[in-house]
Amino acid sequence: MSKKILILFVILALTINFFSDLSVNFATAESANPLLKISTSKEGFHKITFEELVAKGFRTDVLNVKLSNKGQEVPFSIDNNALVFYAEKISSLNTSQNVYFLEQINSGDIGNAIINKADLSLMSPTLFSNSYLEKTHFEENKFYNFNLKNGIGRDHFFWSSFSYPKNFKFDFVLKNMDYSNPNSKIILKTIRFDTNKVSAYFDVYLNGRIIKENVLENQIYNNQFLEINFNTELLKAQNSLEIKLENSGNTLYLDNFDLYYPRNIILDSGQKYFTFNALNEAGFKIISGLRQNFDIFQVTSNTEITKIDEADVKIVEDGLLFASDNMNDRKYHLIFEDNYLIPDNISLIEQNNFYNNPLGADYIIISHPDLMEFTEDKSLKSGSDILRLKEYREFNDNFVVNVYTVTEIYNKYNFGIKDPQAIKSFLSDAYYNWQIKPKYLLLIGNTTFDPKNHLKTEIKDYIPTIYDYFPVKDFQNDTEYELPDDELFSDFVVENKNTTGEIITGRFPVINKDELHNIVEKIFVFESDFYADVVKKNVFNLSAQSPYVDLLEPTIKAYLPESYGYFKNSPEMFENSISAARADFIEKMNLGQMIVNYIGHGHIDSWNGIFYKAAYLDNNHVYSLKNTQYPILLSLNCFGGLYNTVNSSGIISSIAEKFLNVENGSVASIGFPGLAISPDAEQIEKFLYKFIFEEKDKYLGEVIQKIRKNIPPDSNKGNYLKTTNFTYFGDPALNLKAFYPENFAKPEWITHIADQEIIAGNSFAFKVEASDNYGNQINYFIENIPSDASFNEETGEFFWTPAVSQIDQTFEIIFKASNGIHEISQSAQFLVKAPLQLGKKILDLNFDEKEGLQNFFDISESKNNPKCYPNADFCPLSGIITLKSLGVYFNNIYKLLIVDSNESLNSDYITVFARINPDKIEDHRYQLVVTKKLNFELAVNANPLRRAFRFGVITEDGVRTVYNKFLAINPGEWNDVAFTYDGEYLKAYVNGNLVQSIAKQGKIKKTNDAVTIGGYYNGGFGYIGKIDDVKIFDYALSEEEIKELSK
Repeated sequence: MSKKILILFVILALTINFFSDLSVNFATAESANPLLKISTSKEGFHKITFEELVAKGFRTDVLNVKLSNKGQEVPFSIDNNALVFYAEKISSLNTSQNVYFLEQINSGDIGNAIINKADLSLMSPTLFSNSYLEKTHFEENKFYNFNLKNGIGRDHFFWSSFSYPKNFKFDFVLKNMDYSNPNSKIILKTIRFDTNKVSAYFDVYLNGRIIKENVLENQIYNNQFLEINFNTELLKAQNSLEIKLENSGNTLYLDNFDLYYPRNIILDSGQKYFTFNALNEAGFKIISGLRQNFDIFQVTSNTEITKIDEADVKIVEDGLLFASDNMNDRKYHLIFEDNYLIPDNISLIEQNNFYNNPLGADYIIISHPDLMEFTEDKSLKSGSDILRLKEYREFNDNFVVNVYTVTEIYNKYNFGIKDPQAIKSFLSDAYYNWQIKPKYLLLIGNTTFDPKNHLKTEIKDYIPTIYDYFPVKDFQNDTEYELPDDELFSDFVVENKNTTGEIITGRFPVINKDELHNIVEKIFVFESDFYADVVKKNVFNLSAQSPYVDLLEPTIKAYLPESYGYFKNSPEMFENSISAARADFIEKMNLGQMIVNYIGHGHIDSWNGIFYKAAYLDNNHVYSLKNTQYPILLSLNCFGGLYNTVNSSGIISSIAEKFLNVENGSVASIGFPGLAISPDAEQIEKFLYKFIFEEKDKYLGEVIQKIRKNIPPDSNKGNYLKTTNFTYFGDPALNLKAFYPENFAKPEWITHIADQEIIAGNSFAFKVEASDNYGNQINYFIENIPSDASFNEETGEFFWTPAVSQIDQTFEIIFKASNGIHEISQSAQFLVKAPLQLGKKILDLNFDEKEGLQNFFDISESKNNPKCYPNADFCPLSGIITLKSLGVYFNNIYKLLIVDSNESLNSDYITVFARINPDKIEDHRYQLVVTKKLNFELAVNANPLRRAFRFGVITEDGVRTVYNKFLAINPGEWNDVAFTYDGEYLKAYVNGNLVQSIAKQGKIKKTNDAVTIGGYYNGGFGYIGKIDDVKIFDYALSEEEIKELSK
């Protein structure tokens, strides 16, 4: 046996936190130490060489590492420049991949303990046994049915479904059986009857002899397994297990069975393991004709592993003898040194640079990394569809959009192991803890009921879903269906069948990037202004049976505007010709439709009538569509929205999915994952048309959520699946302006002016802005303007310096905006107040330190000297020549200065001034110049297309008021930027000139956070460029004082 050192670390009960707190910024946080993720689907002892670790980027002292699984540290050994560890088989419905994390630790953090070797004296060979009770498992992945509970179909498929008079029979061969002991047992697992007969029963035969008879349904219904002990002699060659149903009309489902039989211990090659039990007396006799080095391990649990010392193994003529320190519940592994297992995957956990907002997001995108495109620094690649969609929503809807890979969510919330509950935990954390609470969720990637790929297809389970069970009264029996339900991802309040998720959820059920591109392109076209001008205003009501069309027609027409065309279609309209009806459907689709709704019979991938042999429409026909106007599709047939189906040939997309994923088809789809009847469809149709055409909701996701909440709980009368259990495929924030452009032609205020107090002697300026979404010229008007104020009717800019004589007077001013078609107005009252009492300067950094110096000084009386964070290696470059003297240069996003928290940094009001020269950058991210964890912030966007200046505060009410002034600064040049807040107004200045004034009342929120210059911790929103001066005052300077600073 080879000499090896075995190491066991103290087992921790605490969960290992691989990333920093998500409430700060999950996507851009990273572990302080290198972290290696090791995945394996195999049970047994694995070996990874040091060369492999280094090749994966894990450059560390292997003696100062820890290995963990599911939050617990597990033992490992060092063997000839290789890491050896034991991996157990994972028990999971969603994956066969167990995950281990290897992390570097600081020397001395945790003491290393050597695994105790077995210190056992060899006993007399007469006490050793050469057999054990072998557990042999038999299963076959043949049968999946979604009306069987407990996730059986996702763990492994049912073996068999058989009905009277057909019986179940399976032949099997046993190896190395010890025929001296006939005692054995069989456990039949997850047996389920499907019967209406109270007296249903079956018999079990082994090799033609009955071993259990008259097994009644009530004997196996609750625990769904049956254990049979027997002493019938098993055969040396072929054996046969047979189950016979004894009643007509019965069906029996069998999941798997285990056979326990006495087996000789024979070691011939590879890696063997067996469990010791009472069959043995005091030790083992291993029959082996091979003479080479091998190891013997005793595995008590995943965290308790002992190596059998070579001194306690005796080589005898026909094999090996060794003893055990406990005669029960031990698993033994015997391994030839060249037969250690290799992990399926080894990868270094690296930081993603998605520029996610640390305070949260309005809109969350979760995608599988295989559907994403990255740059070398792990950013989203420019031009990739997910980045395009993110930037589109940010620009067009003013959303904060955060993007995450599903893998990093597994790492953070489930120890790297794939599980949809990890996604739910992440969303719950975001919903309850983020300052910006998520409203929309987009899942990008398909799912399948075969996540472990038993069918051996190329289809991946990209974004798994959560399954729910729904009681169903179908045409014959009461049963339950297990169906996918994405709503449960954000069902945080009560998990039952009457709730709706807290976050509006949509899914792109794509299997590749081409399908993703199709959907994104259709969204951009659907929401474009030219599309809204040219679309044909039609809706299409169709079915394979005319009664369903007639049923929905009054509901649709009750809400449909007169300007809309109405089409309908059924085979009866074409002398029962399916082909003629289909041709008419394709013609009308290519003509242009806004909504297409199918109701009636169908299946997963087709619409069809019960009286027709051919499908009215199936997925192959969807591929042939040439429409360039993309409707919202309602596929309200049974299983038309079942989105987890796969067979041995690959994915079976539901017809609702297929309409969305193809190049033409629909821009969004709705479908039932289970059974549906016409009253269900009528409810959905009614509310869809009502909320789109009558209430004119802006986003389709909001329509979907309102439908779920407005359908009466008893709408399906308990006969079928809950009506609200329909699936939405599409963007949850799909803009519906194409349905009523005349509504969007009405101007809407972009800025809203509130009643406020203003200070006499201070200049007060702001700009009212409105838009009609079509880019029409907006003209502005004003009423009751003070005589000493000015207003520009073309730009909406207002300017006023109230006189001292106007103190305590109130002025009501009315602002109006018109695009020549519609006019809107708003008014506000302005109370002139006396000037506020002045305060003091709390930070003054002139950065006059000479080149190479790493100590910086605050020349104000507060003496808030900054320091480089986290150490001197992250100092900006000092001694940089500026316009007036010296300055510093932040030459990468990780350079950071920090002023430790103290009471002087907490003020009710503030002025922040900085003289900056930012480098030009190509991306659109904002760079923090000065901030106190966003309680106040001064940032810039140095992209030449934006040239933006951002300023804002968080007040005591928790509201963050922030504004982006575009085209305000010049990257590559010196700019004086400042903002003031006096409890009434937030004002921004560039080069001494007032450029924006926003009304906001309240005091700034006080916290214990530090002030940072040049970015945020860990490179978040890092500033790149030069800084000559930073000043902070605990009061709002006047416009004249700001001008003086900029001289």
